[in-house]
This record gives sequence, structure tokens and C-alpha cells, in this order.
Amino acid sequence: TSVRPSVIVFSTPKFCQTAVCGPTLNRVLEIKAFYPDVNFLHVEVFTNLADPENLVVVSAVEEWGLPTEPWVFVVDASGIVVARFEGVVDAGEIADALGGP
Repeated sequence: TSVRPSVIVFSTPKFCQTAVCGPTLNRVLEIKAFYPDVNFLHVEVFTNLADPENLVVVSAVEEWGLPTEPWVFVVDASGIVVARFEGVVDAGEIADALGGP
């Protein structure tokens, strides 16, 4: 089986501490249609969004060792992280990491 490249976004647009999570996710979604052979995955940072006073961080955030958010990772077809972006990232930077348009 072949593995597809992936763009993985760790963000919580509703509860973002930096106010850039929503725009970062939107920038990733802007280019999604141009890359039909790439997996795009949004990882919500918290598990219990309905209870904002008691938010629980998902285990993936801890496993990836992410002290802040948002983060965007570009992973190639070999499973190697080829780019990582903390905070603000634009669609062009992600496209470049994917090898261009």
C-alpha cells in the first residue's frame, strides 16, 4: 500500500489562545482542493468543547509534544515531517512544502 503526503493541523478555532487558529485552518483549507492526492487532517486540541470550563487536551497534542497551538505539519509520502509551522502560516508556505502547486 502506498502512503499519501499529509498536512496535519493542530488547532482549536473556538478556544485558541492566540486568535490565529481559525485563520490558520482556513489557509490550509484554501489549498486543499489543489492537492487531491494529499491527506488533510485537522486535529482539534480539546476533547470536550461543550464544557469550556473543563477542557481536556487530546492525547495527540501531548504525543507530538506541542506546547502551543496552532501547529501545521507537512508529512511526505514516506512519513517524514518535511515542514512544521507554529502559529501563523500562509497557504504559499504550505504549498511550497508540498512541492508547489
